[in-house]
Amino acid sequence: MCSAISKSAIRQFQHELKIRGRALFDEPLAGFSSIGVGGSAQMLLFPQDIDDLVRTNEFASRYNIPIFVVGCGSNILVRDEGVYGIVVCLKEGFNSIARKGDCLVVQAGARLSMVIRFAVEEELAGLETLVGIPGTMGGAVFMNAGTNEGNIAQVLEELKLLGAGLQLRRLQKDQLQFGYRQSNLPAGSIILEVKLKLKYQPKKELKDKINKLLSRRKETQPVGQKSAGCIFKNPPGEFAGKLIEAVGLKGYCVGDAQVSTRHANFIVNNGQATAKNVLELIELIKQLVWEVRGIKLVQEGIVVG
Repeated sequence: MCSAISKSAIRQFQHELKIRGRALFDEPLAGFSSIGVGGSAQMLLFPQDIDDLVRTNEFASRYNIPIFVVGCGSNILVRDEGVYGIVVCLKEGFNSIARKGDCLVVQAGARLSMVIRFAVEEELAGLETLVGIPGTMGGAVFMNAGTNEGNIAQVLEELKLLGAGLQLRRLQKDQLQFGYRQSNLPAGSIILEVKLKLKYQPKKELKDKINKLLSRRKETQPVGQKSAGCIFKNPPGEFAGKLIEAVGLKGYCVGDAQVSTRHANFIVNNGQATAKNVLELIELIKQLVWEVRGIKLVQEGIVVG
């Protein structure tokens, strides 16, 4: 059975284990989540290096404490009760981007938007179709982020992981399997670094393409509003947003959680929404789409807590 994390254990974690990164206790996660809802994490850790991650895992194992790894909170929904255990965020210590020939080597905590910008400046094509997708590189690989124009697996060359046994591993693309918004990464592993194989394209052409894609997304998605991205995966041969709109739920609200009036596969926070509001709205959507259309919608994001 899991035990609570005591303040004395936190002090030991920070001082005796010599963790270089920040460790915050009882930290609210609503401001950390892109949809702006959710309770607190018992511990929110921003590791600075692999040693921090290894020590954290050893500490968690010793005290039988669960660990949940996040990027920048863009594809998760934290329950109002918060998260038991340690939430590890890689965005501060694992965010470097470097070019090696026609490849980019990107740490898992780097924001996808920054990686795309870097690639454009280096005149490297292959990532521009992902423009507008929030989150970090690690999350993008874990969920095989993509659009109708392409996905991250198409340019992936290699992954560096910290395995469940705390060993470092490198996996080549042919050792991995990716599907629609999913990957088969080894259980318990943490993505540390990604190698992407890109190709030359003039900067102006890339910028023109990105501007067109961003313009289209601003017209069709709730850009600038608090959301957790697409809520449901598209069923085979269907679009989740069109199904939700067809059953009359576009614009429907539960508290301050609302099915977006711009794109029905997004739920937005109009101010004071709670995770309970969002989850009730998700269940209502699932139920009505099933009753009216006989189609089971599957959530795309992850519910935490």
